[in-house]
Amino acid sequence: MTACHTLKRPGYALLATAVIAGVLLTPGNLLIDAHAAQASRPDSSVGHEHGARVVLPTGRPLVLFLFATWCKYSVYEARYVVPRFAGYVARRHARIVGVDETDLLGVGRAGPPGHPDRGESRPQRPGSRDRDAAARIAIAAYRRASGLSIPLIADPTMTLKRHLALYFNGAYPTFVFITARGRVVMRAEGAQPYAALASTFDDAATLR
Repeated sequence: MTACHTLKRPGYALLATAVIAGVLLTPGNLLIDAHAAQASRPDSSVGHEHGARVVLPTGRPLVLFLFATWCKYSVYEARYVVPRFAGYVARRHARIVGVDETDLLGVGRAGPPGHPDRGESRPQRPGSRDRDAAARIAIAAYRRASGLSIPLIADPTMTLKRHLALYFNGAYPTFVFITARGRVVMRAEGAQPYAALASTFDDAATLR
């Protein structure tokens, strides 16, 4: 499947919707220590106070939707595929959380349904002023462009990438599947059709 790939921009580390400092998979939960956390859709399991620890329970299966706001394939998936897929996993007592795993800004344009290649990627280097505010604006614009209602977290320092080295190589989007016991077991890289994601989720949910 088609995917955007990481663009190197050394020297830029933004504070955005939620900035991840470290991730630990345990039998009970997925812990994300945040320097600054402001979940775009705060709920009982996603911290949203400055300096909070974000806790994502793994007593049920979890899917991480690793995306870049500037990537046309990420916007395509968020607009046409993820909302339906989120409903699918919710009916199976699981959840999906989006993580903006990039240090660049910009909001890509999705192609028409069935044509992820026809969109436009729009990566932008962050400015020197108000970079955290600009990142929040990019996340908000991405949500509006896609119509997503799932929780979104930003990780511009790409700390999560280091913890998921075997499952995320900088291709956007990437879906990472975590079992109810907190074990990372599968991934789906690039723009995916709904049926493929649902099938992969069913396979991953049966693993321990």
